[in-house]
This record gives sequence, structure tokens and C-alpha cells, in this order.
Amino acid sequence: MPHKLINRAHEKGVTLIEVLVTMIIIAIGLMGAATLQVTSLGSSQSAYFRSQASILAYDMADRLRGNADRVVASSDFDNFSYTGGSVGAVPGCISQSVGCGGADLSDVDKLEWSQSLAGSSSKAGAFLLPGAEGSVTRKAGSNVFTVSVNWVENDWDESTGNKAIARKSFDLQFTIEQSS
Repeated sequence: MPHKLINRAHEKGVTLIEVLVTMIIIAIGLMGAATLQVTSLGSSQSAYFRSQASILAYDMADRLRGNADRVVASSDFDNFSYTGGSVGAVPGCISQSVGCGGADLSDVDKLEWSQSLAGSSSKAGAFLLPGAEGSVTRKAGSNVFTVSVNWVENDWDESTGNKAIARKSFDLQFTIEQSS
């Protein structure tokens, strides 16, 4: 049986094609991994913003509960909101040795919460929510309060297939019991 001589020039081309196919497969895999990483970062940022909004809402709820007698007996927080801009002046009672009470404490709570929403709190670890706004509302004729924290973030718009700025919200509803 005669053996046919193999032309080595043709074999080199086959090896080059195999390398190119391998490179294309690796490139597709790396692009998929990069897409997964970007999606993961976006989800992490969204979770971070929601956590910050939750912390801010519970902070105000704790402030209201801490001054429950004044909050229930007055209209200090019936329709309070911070929508950006100036947060107001610091009440004079802050620098006094006796501290604040009643209405002054309500003013301090509003100021400090507004500063936290604005990201200008003097406390370490100021909260940073882009476009943060907040409100406290009271259900008429009751002691049911709702604390809302709103912010903006980039979100996927299904209708256009693009990223768009979306306003997000975290709402906390609770009842304050008046002490006897």
C-alpha cells in the first residue's frame, strides 16, 4: 500500500484556524463575565441606596418615638417634608447645658434628619442618597405616621430598552402610642 506524502504547508493553516476559534470563544466568555460584573455592581448600588433609605426612615421613626408625647399632642410632624436645599438654622437649645425639650426637640429632629438627607450631617458616616427627599405624614385623626424617603438612581427602562433616571421610594408606616 503506497503512502501519500503529506504536505506540511497545509497543516500549519489548520492550527491557525483552531487558535482563532479558541480566541473567539475566550473573548465571548470574557465579555459575558464583564457583563455579569457590571450587572452585579448596579444591583449592589441599588441595594446600598435602599439600605440607606431604610436607615434614614427608621432614624426619623425613632426620633418621633423618642418625643412621643410632643409628637402626638402637636402637629409638628403632621406634614413635614424636606425636598432639598437649605436645612434651616440650629435651635439655640443645642448649645445650652439643659438641652432641648418639647417643641425645640422637634425642631432639632427635623434639622438633623434634613441634614442627613442632604448628606451634610456633621456626624461621622453621613448618608449619601442622590436627590434625597423625605417626608413625615400623619393619618388624619390618628397616631399613624408614615415616613417616606425618596431618591434617584439609574434604572433599566423596559419600554425603551435603555437606562433612565428613576425616582425610588422607601416608606415606613407605624403607630405611636401616647404614654400615660
